[in-house]
Amino acid sequence: MPAFVETAGRSWRQTTLQCAVFSVGDAMVMLVIYGIAVVAARRITKMKRTKFYLFVSALGAVAAVFIELVGKAMRAWSYSERMPVFVGLGILPILQLATLGPTAVWIVSTWRKRHQIHDETQN
Repeated sequence: MPAFVETAGRSWRQTTLQCAVFSVGDAMVMLVIYGIAVVAARRITKMKRTKFYLFVSALGAVAAVFIELVGKAMRAWSYSERMPVFVGLGILPILQLATLGPTAVWIVSTWRKRHQIHDETQN
């Protein structure tokens, strides 16, 4: 991960475990964001699918900004010159969580629709 100073010089083998742990953390954040979005969508009955995706994306971006602020305050990581930054925060982690949520929701909903149609045709 050349965008972070702590891992810039390491091989992929040396960073695999660390990345796996961070990925589990990202998955947990996404589950919380999805739960919040589902509760909000149920309360806002007119929330269309596009607005739902945008809401999940916005929640992901807000969560990423919070995580980046906390991580930088705790000096948990620092950015290398390869990390694009805006107002001192890494853009890549923010984009990651802003796009991961809507992408995951779309993949799961598409998969469920296809399997639901497949199940209905077999009955």
